[in-house]
Amino acid sequence: MDTLPAETDAPANLPSVVAIVVAHDPGEWFETTMASLADQDYEQLAVLVIDAGSRVPVRDRVGAVFPSALVRRLEDNPGYGAATNEAVKMVQGAPFLLLCHDDVELAPDTVRVLVEEAYRSNAGLVGPKLVRWDAPREILQLGLAVDKTGFAASRVERGEFDQEQHDAVRDVFALPGACLLVRADLFAALGGFDRDIDYLGDDVDLCWRAQVAGARIVVAPEARVCHLEALGDRRGVDDRRRLQARHRLRTTMVCYGAFHRLRVLPQAFLLMVVETVYALVVGRGRQARDVAGAWTWNLRHHGSIRRARKRLNAIRQVPDGDVRRLQSSGSGRLNALARGQIGRTGDDRLTSVGSAGRDLVNFFREGPSRASAIVWIAVAAFLIVGSRHLLTREIPAIGQFAEFPGSATDLLRQWASGWSAAGLGSESPNPTGFGLLGGSGVVLLGAMGVLRKVVILGLLPLGAFGAWRLLAPTRSRWTRLVALIVYVAVPVAYNSVALGHWGGLVAYAVAPWLLGRLARASGLAPFAPLVTPPDGDERPVIAGVAPRTLRQHALALGVLLAVATSLVPLLLPVTLVVAAALVLGGIVGGSLRAAGRILGVAVAGSAVAVVLQVPWSLDFLPPRFQWSALGAEATTSSTGLDLAHLLRFDSGPLGTGVLGYGFLAAAALALLVGKSWRLDWAIRGWVLALVCWGLLWTTEAGWLPFGPSAAEVLLAPAAAGLAMAAGLGAASFELDRSKAFSWRQVVAVVAAGALAVAVLPALGAMFNGRWFAPRGDFDSSLSFLDEEAAAAPFRVLWLGDPGVVPLAGWQLEEGVVYATTDEGQPDVTDLWAGSSRGATSLIKDALDAAGSRQTNRLGRLLAPMGVQYIIVVQQLAPAPFTEEKAPVPAHVLNTLDEQLDLEAIEVNPALDVYRNIAWAPSRAFLSGPDVGAGDGSELGQAIAVSLAGLEVALPDEVHFNKYEGPVEAGDEVYLAAASSPRWQLRSGGATAERREAFGWANAFTVAEGGGATLRYRTSVTRYALLAIQVALWALVLFTLFRGQVAGPRSRRKARP
Repeated sequence: MDTLPAETDAPANLPSVVAIVVAHDPGEWFETTMASLADQDYEQLAVLVIDAGSRVPVRDRVGAVFPSALVRRLEDNPGYGAATNEAVKMVQGAPFLLLCHDDVELAPDTVRVLVEEAYRSNAGLVGPKLVRWDAPREILQLGLAVDKTGFAASRVERGEFDQEQHDAVRDVFALPGACLLVRADLFAALGGFDRDIDYLGDDVDLCWRAQVAGARIVVAPEARVCHLEALGDRRGVDDRRRLQARHRLRTTMVCYGAFHRLRVLPQAFLLMVVETVYALVVGRGRQARDVAGAWTWNLRHHGSIRRARKRLNAIRQVPDGDVRRLQSSGSGRLNALARGQIGRTGDDRLTSVGSAGRDLVNFFREGPSRASAIVWIAVAAFLIVGSRHLLTREIPAIGQFAEFPGSATDLLRQWASGWSAAGLGSESPNPTGFGLLGGSGVVLLGAMGVLRKVVILGLLPLGAFGAWRLLAPTRSRWTRLVALIVYVAVPVAYNSVALGHWGGLVAYAVAPWLLGRLARASGLAPFAPLVTPPDGDERPVIAGVAPRTLRQHALALGVLLAVATSLVPLLLPVTLVVAAALVLGGIVGGSLRAAGRILGVAVAGSAVAVVLQVPWSLDFLPPRFQWSALGAEATTSSTGLDLAHLLRFDSGPLGTGVLGYGFLAAAALALLVGKSWRLDWAIRGWVLALVCWGLLWTTEAGWLPFGPSAAEVLLAPAAAGLAMAAGLGAASFELDRSKAFSWRQVVAVVAAGALAVAVLPALGAMFNGRWFAPRGDFDSSLSFLDEEAAAAPFRVLWLGDPGVVPLAGWQLEEGVVYATTDEGQPDVTDLWAGSSRGATSLIKDALDAAGSRQTNRLGRLLAPMGVQYIIVVQQLAPAPFTEEKAPVPAHVLNTLDEQLDLEAIEVNPALDVYRNIAWAPSRAFLSGPDVGAGDGSELGQAIAVSLAGLEVALPDEVHFNKYEGPVEAGDEVYLAAASSPRWQLRSGGATAERREAFGWANAFTVAEGGGATLRYRTSVTRYALLAIQVALWALVLFTLFRGQVAGPRSRRKARP
């Protein structure tokens, strides 16, 4: 195009553009850069080259290619941004500035296209498409997406082949600084680049401030620029990561107002802590120093940050809330990590999976042996390949794999509230797990989908690493590797995934850490501190084991249990079972040594866990205690596992068959050839496994109230015990074998072969890609629930086998549980049932009345409870994703079919759905003050009145215990929640009078009309208890941390 298009708003005379090129020791490409500027078809272009302290001046090189270009030399290199600022002082009258690095090559029409787009889009900054220097058909960058903490990510995949698929002009949050067009008046108003950002991050900082000033930023893909990215190669030190972290944080501190700084900076700090801890754990001290040092650097530069913020506030046109909507949601850094694209040494940019893999190999090579690295790489590949479809796609919401709320604050708000929404509601503390999951969501910057995957799939490697650490005191790599291989190959975790048993996964992750902590607390070899053995005794294998006091062991165990039992309360009694089994194993081995230490630490650790979970743990005390509070299903139905299945750990679709007995053969080696502590601890490991199998066998006989999902909770410590025994078998072969060939070598070969065969089923299951979990869930089949929830509040009553009902419930009869959800499908908050005592027990009473033929109007009995749908679940997932059924007894469906006010709905063969045609909304306007005010029983009052057709009241749900909407004076507002004086309705400045309705619910008589708010007022006592709980957590963690720090110092001082 030789002239501006007719539709452009550009004036008849082309606006002048001054291109500013900052050069510092440019390479042989520099002439290409200057030639591309000289070849521009834009006539009103002047070029100013700033020679930023180059060792060899560039004046002659510029003159040879572009004689009319102006060159100015700076004796030192102040950085790209500061050098550009100096250059702008020499420019007068030009409406536009083209800011360029010295390693770019512009297409002949680049300047013209950028200027045209600046007028067409009324943009303050316009950027081109950046492509690879030596491969112009590969895209490097096309604008930048920036998250709330300033982390920038490319909007396209680096190296993506350019097929004009991204050639539409679009708004972006920021532009790469290699080449960009900016209005001169905007650049001057912004004060140019930040002088304290000398390298990296200057482009994001400039664009963010431009957004605050109200400027539009677009990318014009028709303008193409090749970029060599050679700026960093000329720096004498590799400090990219350190500078990126510093400047990213500085930009965040400058560009946000006070309110958003208070919101975002704590999240950025928590993210820094997580990354620092991770870097220290994997041995990347420099990374930890760079990330943490960004905060100290910015604190030292607080004065300049405050001045920069003041200058920006003077021109602020756009509030932070609007700027946040332009940024990417969640955390770009965490999303990159989830895709395996982060972790380059010395760099904070996105990187390749291959580079991350090389870092991992280097880390393992620093360990005790190359064999450990090979096995760990194999384990990582096994877990990744076996979980690949769950990693790259949605994890189906089956069993206990419920969806998470969309906001971390929803979980925190429920944790802090004194109202529990389970069943028909109650005034009881909410689980500590709400607080831990909500806090984790805050750390992950609100990425609740990422958190869900972490707390499900992340438990697999956590358990594997625990198995690796279990026998670390033996100082034998083969011992640790065998324990790791056995624990990873046992199908406990993968069957938990297939069946949606989150409790089994948590137990799998915790069991080796629990066993290892109790073993270390015993003070017995090889878990005792180093003691030089007398002459003639066996050689030491426990060098360097740190001595700890019983208090430290109890506190460490308590924190571990507090986290684990906040998710799976059943692990608390399981811990005591593990301790008792270890003591029993010692007795079988002929010794009572350390029995008191093991039991004492187990009891004390359990007590610490209980105290750390006050006030929730008070629900475990009489008279409110029920088996459902421990996560057991409160049903006498069997697990469906016979002894053979238990011995092979076959609790789900991933079965090992006869090959599973290979684990037993491998674990038996230490019993046959082991001596000393190898034999002692192998016996303890076997006894632990036998005790866990025995408890599950008694459950099969109906003696214990544990349902199907509790099977893996007990199989996990059994697997840990066998893994320990198998690892000690390797230690026995290494230490106890005789020099001459004997039967011991034969037995060892047989055990190794048995283990090799036993791992084959797990290897075969790996290729499934999802551990045989169903490919789908009930989300689409029950989508109508979400649609109806927008119209009116209601409850869903769930019935079915405890192994397939997707939430925690209470026993209705043998093999059947019942549970409720508010307004649709369950989420993670429905996995803690709590107690059914109080109003919730009325649901069972109503079902029992229908089942005993006392009524054929179950719908009317359930109407005051807001139950609109009854869903009977008969499969773990809908057809065709699974065909295995868990049918309820026939009389349950017969009873529901006989009800006159229940209407059957065809949804999916896996579900029997009934609509309650006598239903009333959970919040409704009653027809008068006498409704629900009778003197009869709760169900008698319900059967006596029809609530069908009531109008919805307070339709706006602010959060789970606060609702709003218009009311009129004299209205009777009904709330289908357990009666409590802490429910308060206010409208027009007046508080409505509350009364008890139907003997258990709430009704309010409105005194003044207008906008009304109904909420539950949590007591000050509840908040005080939560404050004490947080303080206790802080105190225990501080004590543990102080012990960890003091221990190494005291040992260093004790050395001669």
